[in-house]
Amino acid sequence: MLTLAVSQEHQAKDVEQLLVVFSIAQEFYAAPIFQVREVIKLPKTIKIPQSPHFVEGVMNIRGKVIPVINLKKRLNLSHDEVDEKARVMIVELTSQNAGLIVDQVSEVVRITPCDIKEAPKMTSVIDNQYIKGVVYHKDRMLILLDLNRIFSSDEQEDLLLLAEG
Repeated sequence: MLTLAVSQEHQAKDVEQLLVVFSIAQEFYAAPIFQVREVIKLPKTIKIPQSPHFVEGVMNIRGKVIPVINLKKRLNLSHDEVDEKARVMIVELTSQNAGLIVDQVSEVVRITPCDIKEAPKMTSVIDNQYIKGVVYHKDRMLILLDLNRIFSSDEQEDLLLLAEG
């Protein structure tokens, strides 16, 4: 029985994961592919009065209203305008889907859980509570974001209300 448990634990460590790699403010980030529903060009958005500063508005994707968040603003990285290379990653959060504006989406990488290292101190200017760890891939460090922690429970409720209209 112990052998089986050790074998299963060993297999769990070797299970490959896919990460979507994207950039924001010239840093590389990654998110688990199972949370990324699709990547699209920035569509027209409808501004919502009195919404948080990081909410660009809402968009309609196949009949569903989805809040659009400027991830740079949410993470306090920059307040630069969005350019034509920007993409929206439609992601699944705890309570709903949201569109996250990023500078670019570059690739999908395959990793194992043991590739994820603890984030060194001063890894990024963003709050460490949003970081699951780092992955070193192709001579660069990818900051693995915890998408469910980027928004407080109150903010997630606000986003849900935006989506419900």
